[in-house]
Amino acid sequence: MAGASLLTLLDDIAMLLDDVAVLSKVAAKKTAGVLGDDLAVNAEQLSGGIRADRELPVVWAVFKGSMLNKAILVPIALLFSFVAILMTVGVYGLVAGIVKIDDGGLALIKDKSTSLFGKFNRSLGQFMVGSAPKLMKFLAVAGTFAFNV
Repeated sequence: MAGASLLTLLDDIAMLLDDVAVLSKVAAKKTAGVLGDDLAVNAEQLSGGIRADRELPVVWAVFKGSMLNKAILVPIALLFSFVAILMTVGVYGLVAGIVKIDDGGLALIKDKSTSLFGKFNRSLGQFMVGSAPKLMKFLAVAGTFAFNV
């Protein structure tokens, strides 16, 4: 079982590195697109009948406008990237919960309270401990199926 867990972990790391490579490629493409757009705008602004003493003020004005646009758009893009970070944290939080479900069930089983709440806790704990191996097997099959689809 430990060997399978190690291979699963290595597979997760490989998929994560693949995601990083893809996102890096996308970010580089977008950066090149933004820079190319800035260069095209600057060239367009400066072509034609602009006097030599007006060239730098025009470049400065375009630069300020471009920076203002980026000050607005970049935080919005980062916000979307934040949603992706929250999803990753949520998914791995769920994975941690699944991995520790049997420990949580064991803690509930150890509740010695004689109240109705204590009895419920023990029953819930027994269910959690009993269903943990079945859940793990189901997730292994479902994960394999999803990976191959």
